[in-house]
Amino acid sequence: MDSGRLLGTLDVGAMAAAITPDGRFALIGYQDGMARLWDLSANRWLTTLTGHADNTSVVALTSDARLGVTCGPPNADVWDLTTGRCLATLTGDVKSVAITSNGGQLLSGHENGEVKLWDQSASMGRCLQNLSGHVGSAHTVAITPDGRYGVSGGRDGTVRWWDLTGGRCLRTLTGHADAIVSVAVSADGRHAVSGGWDKTVRTWTIGGGAVAPWCYSRPSTATDLTDRAAEFRKRLAQARRSLDRDDLAAAAAELRAARTVPGFARDATLLAMWRHVGHGGRRAGFLDARERGALTGHVRPVVSVAITPDGRHAVSGGGDKSVRWWDLDTGTCLRTLSAHTEPVVCVKVTDDGRHALSSSNDTSLRWWDLDSGRCLLTLTGHTDGVSLVALTQDGRHALSGGKDMTVRWWDLDTGQCLRVLTGHTDGVWSVAVTPDGRHAVSGGFDRTMRWWDVSSGRCRGVFTGHTDTVLSVAITPDGRQAVSGGDGTVRLWDLETGQCVRSLTGHTDTIMSVTITPDGRHAVSSSMDATVRLWDLEAGTCLRVLTGHSARIWSVAMTPGASRVLSGSSDTTMRLWDLDWDYEFS
Repeated sequence: MDSGRLLGTLDVGAMAAAITPDGRFALIGYQDGMARLWDLSANRWLTTLTGHADNTSVVALTSDARLGVTCGPPNADVWDLTTGRCLATLTGDVKSVAITSNGGQLLSGHENGEVKLWDQSASMGRCLQNLSGHVGSAHTVAITPDGRYGVSGGRDGTVRWWDLTGGRCLRTLTGHADAIVSVAVSADGRHAVSGGWDKTVRTWTIGGGAVAPWCYSRPSTATDLTDRAAEFRKRLAQARRSLDRDDLAAAAAELRAARTVPGFARDATLLAMWRHVGHGGRRAGFLDARERGALTGHVRPVVSVAITPDGRHAVSGGGDKSVRWWDLDTGTCLRTLSAHTEPVVCVKVTDDGRHALSSSNDTSLRWWDLDSGRCLLTLTGHTDGVSLVALTQDGRHALSGGKDMTVRWWDLDTGQCLRVLTGHTDGVWSVAVTPDGRHAVSGGFDRTMRWWDVSSGRCRGVFTGHTDTVLSVAITPDGRQAVSGGDGTVRLWDLETGQCVRSLTGHTDTIMSVTITPDGRHAVSSSMDATVRLWDLEAGTCLRVLTGHSARIWSVAMTPGASRVLSGSSDTTMRLWDLDWDYEFS
């Protein structure tokens, strides 16, 4: 590199390359599925490796050029480069590989988001660690020469730093606005570099210093660990027998006992059974909250999110003028809908997940078929930007609020505006409607809320109390209660009396979005302070503060059973959270 002179050209069709530290050898992967080991000083290839049916897109090489790894999804092959013999094949939709300097350990990234550590020297491919955390594919991995630390980059736009000895994620690094396609780590494990589809390269300081406060754990013997695992399995088996008898209370008691077994509180099978049992009970105490991961794809702020009742799919809208349809189980964007000519301000999705409604600063609403991605209707009538929208439960009617100070009632079968509700003295920013479409609530820049009889267009009440714009409102299905936010407080309202029942404080900046559970007992809010808060409305207390976003959170959505929360932020990401509750059974 001293002169910048081209030393040689090694074939054509190269897809990937790795080079030894001394610059003597290189392993190159090609479009035809082959890979070749090159002697760079002599400008000649030494070994040809065949085995992949298509592109050899990732290669890795030990420092002595003795071992190499080639990846041609869905598999990765480990090679003895002196003989050209394949030593092992790694399966599981492998997307990326890396190997330690001595070839003792190998790190792989997979389509399902898992990162796996392999002991290559011991038994030709024994998996030592299975690391999870990415939402969507783990596109790229790197490992320190000593095999102690690893770095991965994913479709979710995050870089993760792993302690490969302990099998835990030490840090999750955010900043990229799209998927990460390449990472590299320094030999001492203190620095990393990442490159992404957002056309940026970022450098990270990841090592050094304490990564977490010390906590002390009582050592356990092998016998203790075996006994705990046996106790856990016994409790699950008893819970299954209770479920077979439709005895939900007994099943819940066994699962509660299983949760107390050290090390098993977040076992995936346990949590799945707990959610199943909970469908037949009533939410009682709050137990836990955990982030599932970040979803990336938008290149501008995510202004609105909506989630299907089963928590499996979502719709988002953003400043990039697009509407996106997501699979939340995999973290993948299934479809991008483009038609709006200005930022999308609000999105809603029907309960069956077949249709979505979006509003925009371009003064229009659009009604989408999510299966085909086709815009079925364009609703016009507002003379200024359309803020928030709401759907009836059957998906046949919608309510919209606009900066033109009007609330409009729409027929989604015909695209006709059936009624215009007037009364606000400034722009309308938020709307909510009861499932049957009979009543609605709106909030606006005039700092008031209005309670509407939609069929007659009559305003049944004007509620005051907020000291700034009412940016979000939500209403219970029975039309008895509403929750609002905007000036730093979350307010609970009795819609019959027009009284503010409770004012909840805790956010340190303007509240951007609120949502309420169907029973009116719990609410979730998001704020410009970059936090999401979960509230017990009966007690007036904050149950949990969810952090992770790095900028204002414009929108938050929750499943009817309060099992999942989705948030959208100016940091261009969405974050998915799982909530666990205790349940009561009659």
